[in-house]
Amino acid sequence: RSYSSMVTQKGEPGKVAIIGAGVCGLISLRYAKESGHQCDVFEQTGEFGGTWVYTDNYGIDENGLPITRNLYQDLITNVPKEMMEFLNFRHSSDINESYITQPLVLKYLRDFADKFDLEKHIQYYSYVTKVEPHDDRWTVTVMDVKRKEERSECYDAVFICNGSFAHPRMPEVKGEKLFKGLLFHSCDYRSTTLFVNKRVLVVGGSFSAVDISRLIIPVAQKVYISHPKPLLINVENAILKPGVKELNEGGAVFIDGSKEDFDIIMYCTGNSTGTKKDHSKNNSRLQALLPVSHEGVWNYS
Repeated sequence: RSYSSMVTQKGEPGKVAIIGAGVCGLISLRYAKESGHQCDVFEQTGEFGGTWVYTDNYGIDENGLPITRNLYQDLITNVPKEMMEFLNFRHSSDINESYITQPLVLKYLRDFADKFDLEKHIQYYSYVTKVEPHDDRWTVTVMDVKRKEERSECYDAVFICNGSFAHPRMPEVKGEKLFKGLLFHSCDYRSTTLFVNKRVLVVGGSFSAVDISRLIIPVAQKVYISHPKPLLINVENAILKPGVKELNEGGAVFIDGSKEDFDIIMYCTGNSTGTKKDHSKNNSRLQALLPVSHEGVWNYS
């Protein structure tokens, strides 16, 4: 199906709202624009690129919104760049390595936006608070995060491209509130500074757990990795432990009965995706706002 037939019943050019100016937002904008649609992209921050924009900050930003960018220093992609390219738009021939750094990924996105003249369609500091059906169209309400003023416009279609890394998955562990050390999710990890000479427990066994463990091992006193199953990737100098049974003031008790004390416990337990929320109400986050089956709305998160 063409973008035109997806957007309007008659297959004519229409008015399209795109929520988010990350990877999915940019590629959606390119093809919707090339199909002749009038496009508005709403980006809550002041820069396009989504999760590939690095920031030292975490938690809540200066405008009172959650910070959803969770890259860390020294990150390298775990997928070859040749598998991260848009159709007919290659990475620079000057880049010889396949696994590349965050700045190179962001440069690729910026080059893509320049090539197809996309940035002029992006409205920065624009936070979508509500999407409602209105006859055969959609009313999109947007807040200017600087002025705290809302405005609403009608669109023929809405593309939801606000990503899948906004909601960290936090396990419920018995005794968690008793722990006196530092406990946080890896989405707030930025650098090794906090881990110097610390006893660290990393909970999780996938890509983030392995990658971050390798980064902090040279500076930490000890690094333990807890996972109920054997790791698929070897982490040299890490001490492997089974799953966590419970926490106490000083550390953790594992399912095999062993105990260890820690200064820092970090959950590398991924992100929650696919959470449906009521699209008729004002939400703090439009994660998986509507199912794909809604006519005129596509969720690319």
